Amino acid sequence: MKTIDTEEFKKISLDVLCAVHEFCEENKIKYSLACGTLIGAIRHKGYIPWDDDIDIYMIREDYNRFMKLFPELYQEKYALSSFERSTPYWNYPFAKVHDVRTILVEEKKYPIPNMGVGIDVFPIDNAPDKEKEWIKYEKIRKFLRNIYTIKELKWRKERALSKNLFVMLCTILLLPVSYIRLARILDKYSQKFNNSETNYYAENCMGRPNNRFLKTDFQSCMEMPFENRMLMVMKGYDDYLRKFYGDYMKLPPIEQQRSHYRNTVYWK
Repeated sequence: MKTIDTEEFKKISLDVLCAVHEFCEENKIKYSLACGTLIGAIRHKGYIPWDDDIDIYMIREDYNRFMKLFPELYQEKYALSSFERSTPYWNYPFAKVHDVRTILVEEKKYPIPNMGVGIDVFPIDNAPDKEKEWIKYEKIRKFLRNIYTIKELKWRKERALSKNLFVMLCTILLLPVSYIRLARILDKYSQKFNNSETNYYAENCMGRPNNRFLKTDFQSCMEMPFENRMLMVMKGYDDYLRKFYGDYMKLPPIEQQRSHYRNTVYWK
C-alpha cells in the first residue's frame, strides 16, 4: 500500500468536501464550513497552513436529510458513516464522509476499521436562551462529552504518570458502557431543545465548551473561496468566530501552530 503524505491528505479531504458541496447543492441541504476550517476560509482562503482536517456544520433538520439521502456510494468513491446509517463499528455522535479508496489508521485506542480520508459532519441543535438554563444544560453536556473523550484515551509516554493512571482507572470504570451507548446518550441529550423555539444554536454533540451562537449567524449562507474552490460559509461567520476564537484574524503563537496530522494513511 502506498502511504499518503500530508499534502495529498489535504487534497483528498478537499475533494471529499467538494463532493459533499455538490450533493448539498443538488438536494438543497444547507451546510457551512466550521471551526478551524472556517477560520482558514476567511483568513487564508483555504487551509490554515499547519492544519489538515475539515469540519462542516449542518442544522439538525438538514443533517437528518443528509443522512437519509446521501447514496451508499457517491460518485463511485465517497461513503457516509454514521450510527444513523448503522455503519459497522461507528461510535461517534456525528458523521464522516470519506474516500473508500483510502485507509486511515487513527491513533486511538480502538480505531474504526476501513475508515478512509474524509471530512467530519457535525449536527447543530437548538440551545436554550436563558443563561441559567444554558449553564445547567452545558454542565451536563460537558460531563457526557468528557466521559466519552476519556474512554477514547490510551496510555501515552509523553503524558504524566498520574494522568495516565487516571485514564486507566476511568477506562476500567467505563468498561460496562460501550462507545456507541455513550454516543447515543450524548446525541439524545444534544437534541433536548429541538422542539422548543430558541434564538441559539450549538454544536452540542462534541463541541467546545460554551459554544452557543445566535441562529441569525446561520440563517443564510454564502459562497467563499477555499483553495480555489467556492464553498459555503454562514453569513454571520464574524460573530460566530469572534465568540469562540476572539481575534481570529491574528495568527496564534508559533508553538500553537501544530498539525492534527498524527494518523497513518494509505491508498488501498
